Amino acid sequence: MAVAGVLSLVVDRGRVWLLPDSVTYLGVAHNVAHGLGVTSPFPNARDPFAATVTGRGPLVIWPPGYPVLLAALMVTGRTAATAAQVWSTVATVATVGLLAEFTWRTTGRRGLAVMSGGLVAVSTVLAQNARFALSDVLFTALVAGFLLAAAAATAAVGRGSAVLWMLPPLVVAAAMVRWIGLVLVVPAAVAAAAGRPRSEARRAAAWQLLVPPVAVAAYVLSGSVPPRTVAWHDVLDPLGALRTVGTWFSPAAGSRGLDLVLGSAAAAVVVATAAATLLRPAPRHRSLIVATLGSLVVGLVVNGLLFDASTPWDDRLLLPVAVLVVVLAVDLVADRSVPVRRAAVAVLALFAVAQLCAWPSLLSASGSPLGFTGRSWTGMPMAAIDARLDRYRVVATNRPEVVYLWTHRPSLAVPERFSPITLEPNRQLGVQLRQLAGSLAGDGAVVFYDDPTNPRPYLATEAQVVRTAGLRLVASFPGARIYAR
Repeated sequence: MAVAGVLSLVVDRGRVWLLPDSVTYLGVAHNVAHGLGVTSPFPNARDPFAATVTGRGPLVIWPPGYPVLLAALMVTGRTAATAAQVWSTVATVATVGLLAEFTWRTTGRRGLAVMSGGLVAVSTVLAQNARFALSDVLFTALVAGFLLAAAAATAAVGRGSAVLWMLPPLVVAAAMVRWIGLVLVVPAAVAAAAGRPRSEARRAAAWQLLVPPVAVAAYVLSGSVPPRTVAWHDVLDPLGALRTVGTWFSPAAGSRGLDLVLGSAAAAVVVATAAATLLRPAPRHRSLIVATLGSLVVGLVVNGLLFDASTPWDDRLLLPVAVLVVVLAVDLVADRSVPVRRAAVAVLALFAVAQLCAWPSLLSASGSPLGFTGRSWTGMPMAAIDARLDRYRVVATNRPEVVYLWTHRPSLAVPERFSPITLEPNRQLGVQLRQLAGSLAGDGAVVFYDDPTNPRPYLATEAQVVRTAGLRLVASFPGARIYAR
């Protein structure tokens, strides 16, 4: 655990990296810490003008758990960025410790526990996610805690069922950090039913399957979260997902062909292990690993197909899958079958070599942060841009999070041509552009920021906004332009 904490601090070099989602989390945390409730200071696709005056728009996509935890540290005097770094380090250490404890409790072999925790600790997949102000590492720690509690529930058969009461709160906590955490009801039901008489198993499984969804639904229906748009998105990228998995085992960085081969092989091993777990007697804890891993993968697929078409299948999305694959491989080292043990050792050796080979590039990249912590943003004359924007009462922009990050003021959002989540065209674009023009009349301005790494093609173009609102260029800076009447 100490190794994980040290590596986390070494990789981020004492600072947290900020992506657009990060600024949303930090903005919500600021509102929570200042008594404005779980609200967002940014406009949103459902109502681009909701946060204009009050800075209290609805939190549309993200669950509230992570920003609430940030706010809990902010009330002690810490900044949101510092709170994010603290929680990231805590979650990294907790993930390693909980998974090592899980292996120790389920196999009884200290060496395997050290192997499990050690491989997760040196994983670049975990380390590179720990440097962002995002909820993914915290979610992974909650999955690890859930797995340990579920294993305790299966081991407590015949000695009371008090431990089963721990599972629903853990599932709800995971869902409050990332909505996909709700799929953990499936392995929770498996843990509740394992080894119990049929009638008791049914009651226990029903409890696990019903309580967390009801709790999350109650939160959503309370009006705290607007309903998500459901639509079919045939945009899954299975080859991209396999390449991402392949990078966990590939010592040759950037070899897409090798990544695809290794990712396909790793997926085949996991599928074969899952099938063997179902077809022949297997330890209960291994069934839990497979059920948790399978539920997360299915949940990610369903999320991509029905809710969020914009999320890439990268290490951030697949982080909990990565650590569970390591834990599963370590568990197979203790299998009774010699071929299975040898295959598991080979997989883990390949993983260890690949991670060690990836560390030099990860450490060198730590000097060139991504997102708003990167040079392309920190090199902009933000003070001059902000001074010019101070002349205007209303500001609209293609980057509300940038205006908020540097000026801490809410702003209007440039309307979307189509939704980045559902890919559905915005049939109200003309109306929203005219509404924007009316909001800017008299004492308003629009600032457009350049970002070649994330151009946001789903937004109305700069020319559309300027033409519709009748604006002219009043100031130009490296990477930004301000228009007003």
